[in-house]
Amino acid sequence: MSFATNTLVSSSIVTKESLLQLENQLGMAKTIYRDWENKFGKDGETLGIRKPNVFRATKARVRTNSALTESTVAFTVATQAHVSFEWSTKQMTDTIERISERYIQPAMSAIANAIDVDLYALYKSVYNQVGTPGSAPDGYDVFADARRRLNEEAIPLKNRFVNLNPEAEAEVLKGLKGLFNEKLINNIIADGALGSLAGLDFYMAQNVQNHTTGLFSTSATPLVNGATQTGATLVTDGFNASSSTVKEGDVFTIAGVYAVNPKTGASTGSLRQFVVTADTTSSGGAMTIPISPSIITSGALQTVTASPADNAALTFAGTEDTSYPINIAYHKDCFTLACRPLEIPQSVTWGARESYNGLSVRAIKDYDIDEDKEVLRFDVLYGVLCQNPSFGCRIIG
Repeated sequence: MSFATNTLVSSSIVTKESLLQLENQLGMAKTIYRDWENKFGKDGETLGIRKPNVFRATKARVRTNSALTESTVAFTVATQAHVSFEWSTKQMTDTIERISERYIQPAMSAIANAIDVDLYALYKSVYNQVGTPGSAPDGYDVFADARRRLNEEAIPLKNRFVNLNPEAEAEVLKGLKGLFNEKLINNIIADGALGSLAGLDFYMAQNVQNHTTGLFSTSATPLVNGATQTGATLVTDGFNASSSTVKEGDVFTIAGVYAVNPKTGASTGSLRQFVVTADTTSSGGAMTIPISPSIITSGALQTVTASPADNAALTFAGTEDTSYPINIAYHKDCFTLACRPLEIPQSVTWGARESYNGLSVRAIKDYDIDEDKEVLRFDVLYGVLCQNPSFGCRIIG
């Protein structure tokens, strides 16, 4: 889509074109939930996203009351990304097609890249993980394992995606060539789309993040310190007396603690994986680790078969102090992006904003009388969130 040649280059035309180009340049953001925009009352406001109620059925004639435990997740739209540059009055007289090609498209590409980087950084909130640390995924089995994790969490079968870094993409193409079915995405073949396999739509993504693990094994044997623990922290000991660390995003399991089917509470047969939610350092060999998911042993929100036993061993994924790429499989509702319209300053005489499909762009310009330059600026106000961590599965490389 493009605007007619020789159309007067007004602020509205430039902003509409920038919004179109932003939509086209987005990567991961095209495959996630983007419908929160109208729920915000003002720029930068924090929205409380209400989590769905979860129930367990009772097999009995006599009524059993189900306790309601409604919870919310805070979602703040407060990140402002912009691109600004000078151009001459002469350049302003060019056609919108040329202005778009030379200025708007590169500017929106930079902003879209900033949004995608922030989205991929949300891997730290996802606790399920498959793959072999240090080896790029290259066969069907690892994606079948990712599918299994999503299935065990009772995630809907539709709208599932996989994003792979360039190395993983190359290995997958070499190992699975001939198995992909070319799929039409939104009636076009999207840039970076590889096809569909194991119920997952595959994409290449250059912004897949690397995770560097903490120092959790040198002179350390991490153990649970105290039985019957529940909640979002885990008291442990057995670490190095002064130098052990765990990093936000580190994944570990606890001996004897298994994941459960969220609908039935039955064991999946797989150890429950936990993710560290904040960097933590040992003190005297002890460490209280903030974790997700919380340890919940019964009820509709149950996450594990049982509380960990005293002295149960912790096993961390990967080698300490090592960087690994974190490719990711996810359902559309795992992550979300929201953009909010920015105000046009009252002193600005040339400016506009446009919103569509969960996105919003503002364009304004001013004039430098000394240099005979127009200063043009594009802004996007946005926020990202992992709203449903169980809807994702990391694929470590």
